[in-house]
Amino acid sequence: MDEAPLGKLEESSISAVQSRLIRLGYDIPENELSELGPETIRALKAYQEIHGLPVTCEVDENTWNELITSAYRLGDRLLYERQPMFRGDDVAELQHRLNSLGFDSGREDGIFRAETAQALRDFQRNMAISSDGICGPNTVIALARVSTFASGSATNIREKLKWQLRKNSDTYRVGICIDPSFTIVGDRLIKELFELGMKVPLYCEGGDQADIAAQANENKIDFLFSIAPSFSATGRCVFFSNSRYRSLVGASLAGTIQHELSKVLKSDPDDIVGRMYPLLRSSQMPSVIIELCDTTDISMIKRVREQSTEIATAIARGIDAVVKQSDRI
Repeated sequence: MDEAPLGKLEESSISAVQSRLIRLGYDIPENELSELGPETIRALKAYQEIHGLPVTCEVDENTWNELITSAYRLGDRLLYERQPMFRGDDVAELQHRLNSLGFDSGREDGIFRAETAQALRDFQRNMAISSDGICGPNTVIALARVSTFASGSATNIREKLKWQLRKNSDTYRVGICIDPSFTIVGDRLIKELFELGMKVPLYCEGGDQADIAAQANENKIDFLFSIAPSFSATGRCVFFSNSRYRSLVGASLAGTIQHELSKVLKSDPDDIVGRMYPLLRSSQMPSVIIELCDTTDISMIKRVREQSTEIATAIARGIDAVVKQSDRI
């Protein structure tokens, strides 16, 4: 992998970053090429915000690695099941094509999981090519050959059906991740969920988002919620979405929770956004990040703590509304 152009960008590093941003569809004017102009800064900040990276306009190792994987196109490299798992837009494109052809590769999140490997092998067998689970030149050619027969992605349909079939079955299992600044809200939310008959087998304060998602996947959580700080809005809900896939259940949960929260925080009831934050991307269940407030705003922190019961009740009410109306998603 190319060496990351860390920190403040020099001319050669600016060009490398710009070429990847342009490849991802960001508009960088010609008069800014090789220069850190306002449009480049705007594009880099937008990229960092969408991907859940610190919005610093400096290219640290995490931002550079994310830019590298995001810029891959299907066929640029061999894809196969391994640890650590392949991640990138080329994986999302493979998942999208397989799902469109009726081979269940799972959620189109750009992570090469076991479901993607199995769907790839099934496709290869159907096309009479080596079913080795490796997406190389022959597989890419085969996918291109049959792409005209593909219908829309079935991923959202599968998510919706799975959620609707879940209704009125066993007790819902909820995972909660709380920023330490909002522990009092987390404690009250657990109580609210228990009163609704739900279980909370996963609860953590802080920690790495990808690790928390891995724990949620392992524990077969039904849905995952994170209560986190916000540096751009007060009382905003975030669900998983990328250029090819939008979690319908996640969006529904975000919408109902935001509607209820807005009554307490006096925030915008429609302020929900789709993002590719690590927690949302790595979790295999509907997930929502609830951004309460900026933790550097002392007055807002005091207000959140004073209204912790009302905030927890609003979140629980939003979750319960989606559970009870799952057939309307």
